[in-house]
Amino acid sequence: MSFKNYYAVLGVAPDASADDIKKKFRKLALLYHPDRNAESEFAAIRFREIQEAYETLSDSARRIIYNRTWRDHYPKVNLSVAEETGPESVLLKCKKLQQEVRDMDIFRINQSYIQSELNKVLSGDAIALLLFHNDKAINKSIIMCILEICVVLPAKSLSSIQDTLNKLAGDQQDISAVIQQKIKQLIYKKLWEQYYPVLAFIIAIAACIIIYFLSR
Repeated sequence: MSFKNYYAVLGVAPDASADDIKKKFRKLALLYHPDRNAESEFAAIRFREIQEAYETLSDSARRIIYNRTWRDHYPKVNLSVAEETGPESVLLKCKKLQQEVRDMDIFRINQSYIQSELNKVLSGDAIALLLFHNDKAINKSIIMCILEICVVLPAKSLSSIQDTLNKLAGDQQDISAVIQQKIKQLIYKKLWEQYYPVLAFIIAIAACIIIYFLSR
């Protein structure tokens, strides 16, 4: 069983007080309570996660034991920083990756690394979280951010990313149109870049043959 970061689940700092933990739990429990989200499987899962986290962190003895293991997994994390689990945190991760891509040397871009980090940002849990909250402004910002990152990714990975972005767009037809147009342009561009050298070689050979026969 993988280790669960209960502080991230509740969105509180590891050095948060018992009162802060209780306040955050109540806020999240109200948001994801099954009575308010009867048809949402995501809300039910989140509610159980929140309860599990609170049961551990609200018990001082259990929290001390948990903190020992937590520190082994996150030795470099600032104790005063809360790792929020919400739409804003997903957007923040997108912007961070976007800036990394902007700062990279265009001739030394590590596509595997970018794809790996993007998969983390667009994980199943993250998408479910975004769809549950359905904050259209945040979802739009994430979509635009991802589309910029897609510029440096191979054509073969763009179709699956397009499907994910379309889910986030939901019923926003204008955003869906932007996604389709941008991905289509990128695929055509990358295919052209891939086959241009071959085409140029064929044209050059053909030109040489024509010149040869014309000069005879």
